[in-house]
Amino acid sequence: MYLFVVLIITIVFSLPFLLKKQKFGLNVYSFFFVAVFVQVFLRNILMYFDLPNYDYVHRILLLNKPWEDFIFSALIFLFGSILTVISYIFTYKSCSRSPSSLRAIAINPSVKSVKIWSYILLIISIFCFILYFLTTYQAGGAISAYRSVSNDLESYSANAGLIEGVRLSFIVALLSLTYFYISRRKVFMSLFLISTLLYVSFATYISTRGAILVFFIGIFAIMSFHNKLTKFKILIGSSIMVFIGVVMTFLRLNLSDTLSTGEIATNLLDLFGYIIVNNGGIDIPKFHHLVEYVQNHFDYRLGGFLSNLFLLLIPRAIWPGKPVNIDTEFGFAVYESISYGSGAVPPGIYGEFFWDFWWGGFILSAILVGFILGFLDRFLQSNFESVFVKMAYSLAILWAGMGLMGSGFVSYFIGMAVLVIPLYIVFHLSSYSYRLK
Repeated sequence: MYLFVVLIITIVFSLPFLLKKQKFGLNVYSFFFVAVFVQVFLRNILMYFDLPNYDYVHRILLLNKPWEDFIFSALIFLFGSILTVISYIFTYKSCSRSPSSLRAIAINPSVKSVKIWSYILLIISIFCFILYFLTTYQAGGAISAYRSVSNDLESYSANAGLIEGVRLSFIVALLSLTYFYISRRKVFMSLFLISTLLYVSFATYISTRGAILVFFIGIFAIMSFHNKLTKFKILIGSSIMVFIGVVMTFLRLNLSDTLSTGEIATNLLDLFGYIIVNNGGIDIPKFHHLVEYVQNHFDYRLGGFLSNLFLLLIPRAIWPGKPVNIDTEFGFAVYESISYGSGAVPPGIYGEFFWDFWWGGFILSAILVGFILGFLDRFLQSNFESVFVKMAYSLAILWAGMGLMGSGFVSYFIGMAVLVIPLYIVFHLSSYSYRLK
């Protein structure tokens, strides 16, 4: 019964394609549906057959609950999926098809302006990487280990400012690749290679495999937008991405003092199983655990988590007692995590709004997701000639569905803003002085 509901959920989310309301391709909804297929459909099938192993599935993910306990939550999730799809189809059909008149979107910067800004952002990224390395090396081990982890909130510091500074190299990589295709100047290819090396090295150092995936997909998206993506390039890029991911996993496991050589080898063999089967992303058991916890403790926050959209922007160095994000609080409350920085579990927007506003929040979140995805897909179609739009979507917006449904409203929009806002500032300022000829 549970797997049958999971199948129906997957079919419901595929309706925009089946009804020919959207084409499968380089758009927000297609990325979202791939995430649903992998994280809802494939994940639950593997879990049902106790893969990658029985103890991990039942003790860590299901929290020792029988499958029958999750059927009602799956039905609620199905109801939410119906609302999301209806909202998406209606919004995509109704949104304006007129291009935006904002300068940063309507006017593409010149080659000269982009080159100057690329140098500036790259220098900032290098400086932040060096400073982050000097700050965390002694405490975090050699390479590919978790950084900024603490069991004490008072001593915990995520060094978020430095991390976001390094992430500017992601903007430089995509911007320089875009303008290499526009101008064919070799300086942009050099900038692309340097910024790529910097970003991938940093992601490896802090052991964030997801950042590697997002980075390479962003590159693929830019290539596709400019009709430069080939099967050979996808093969090469995917091979590099998989190789880096495997090496990072090996290093993370090998640096642990609690694992034997045999355990490391076993975990590496199960690597792909663990990539799919986890408590990240879009997940029904995770939603069930959250609803059960909130109802048992009558712990409704009445907008407290939504206020983090502003509160989390305040550095912890200025406000040491700043509330933790919902991911961390969920991990501590339900999954018994004990470490700030490595124990977070993202609840997704369905769970986030339920925790804040009860069932009314859940219904609102389901409709809101469809509205946002429909608006973003129509906006992309209406402004496809804009370099800024192609850049913004490749950086973060294509992941909107997975980010909202898998991580949460606040987490996704903060993550998107720290990439898209600097990009917008660069394009807006550049549009006053230079125009692409």
